[in-house]
Amino acid sequence: MGHAPSGADMSALYRERIDDDRLLAVTEFVRRWLFGNEETK
Repeated sequence: MGHAPSGADMSALYRERIDDDRLLAVTEFVRRWLFGNEETK
């Protein structure tokens, strides 16, 4: 039905998965950079 990317689809070739732990580390880094290291209330 056209929902699965074909082997020639660019997204099938270049898309990478990001582990949840790595994504959480990046978002926490950005949050501390924006708001400082203050505790959440």
